[in-house]
Amino acid sequence: MTQQLLPAAGPWRDIVRAATARDPHSRPQTAADLRKLIQDKLAGPVLTPAARGESLLAAAHSGHPGPVETFLSFTADHPEDQALYVGVLTQLKPETTAEGLVRLPAEAELLIEALSSHAAGQQRRISHPEAYRAILWLQRVAAFAAAAGSWDLMDEAARAMCVWDGIWDQYRPRDVIAAWLLTLRGEAAVLMAAALGDHPGSAAHFRILRSFDLRVTGPVRRRVGPALPWMVQRMAQAVSG
Repeated sequence: MTQQLLPAAGPWRDIVRAATARDPHSRPQTAADLRKLIQDKLAGPVLTPAARGESLLAAAHSGHPGPVETFLSFTADHPEDQALYVGVLTQLKPETTAEGLVRLPAEAELLIEALSSHAAGQQRRISHPEAYRAILWLQRVAAFAAAAGSWDLMDEAARAMCVWDGIWDQYRPRDVIAAWLLTLRGEAAVLMAAALGDHPGSAAHFRILRSFDLRVTGPVRRRVGPALPWMVQRMAQAVSG
């Protein structure tokens, strides 16, 4: 698979990305178009990553692969910007996001890890509605990835979901997550059990479940300790089918 060689973050990165877009129709079509692109990027107003992300998000809402990948790649280029991740990224439909991230595995890892890192709200105060949206957004990305058999993405999104859930303890997302957990089988169950085992703060929120029937393999059984809630222990004790 070919990989774009891009300059460091800044106007030239945007110029090179646009000039080498996967879709030929998304590139400057003439020398004049290229000159205008360069002039606009170098002389135009300096926008924050969040503001630039908002403009890209508008096109990504179409669901077309090109704009979606452009938005996700731009977001992955700015992992430090909390406003971009918490305020903008989570506005894109999770299923659309997941489809794009399946096509962009390198960006997927960076993007999900960055969103996870912003759960503590170190740059600005995160509102409860924003946290609620982020938790459910990650759950839906994980669910889409699990249904598609994209196990790396499912694992990354599930772990990020546990980070956010462990910090924010939101009741409404918890009900959705609990219902989803009950549907998991096979590889998805193994990955989710491991994620909960590594994030006991989130696992503690699901101890009310009493009918977990997930089947988990030996390696996960050894990772989940006796100090974790009943639900996670139940997952770890299930016999492989």
